[in-house]
Parts: sequence; C-alpha cells; structure tokens
Amino acid sequence: MLGWPWFHLIVAPPRARIEEGMRARLLRVAEQLVRERGLEALTLAAVARRAHVGRGAPRYHFGSKRGLLDALSPRTRR
Repeated sequence: MLGWPWFHLIVAPPRARIEEGMRARLLRVAEQLVRERGLEALTLAAVARRAHVGRGAPRYHFGSKRGLLDALSPRTRR
C-alpha cells in the first residue's frame, strides 16, 4: 500500500511537503523586500504577505524582526 504513487497525496497535506523550504523562502522574500522598498518596509507581516503564508510563519522561524535581520545579514554580505 505504501508504494502507491498517490499515497503521499492522501496522507501528507501539501503544506507538510513544502515545509522544509519555508525558512529559505521567507529569507528570499525578505531579501527581495529590502532591495525593492528598503529596510523600513521590512516587517514580519509584509514578509508573510509576500510569501503567501500565515502571519505566524516568520515569527515561528525567526522569533522577531531582529532574528530575521540576523538571519538575513549573512545573505546580504555575499
């Protein structure tokens, strides 16, 4: 039964399958937001809205705006 090609569609909801890349997706969206509108426009709500996720997702992954900025800083140094 577990070998059926459609089994994962029934057992695992779509959100669970994309969860592994959520943090990277949020960082990419935050980086785009800063480039387009500046650091003043960077809020957790704006990142969630642009990433098409719930408002709690950025807070879950980064804790606060400071946590998001700390995670974003190594990406912007490249």
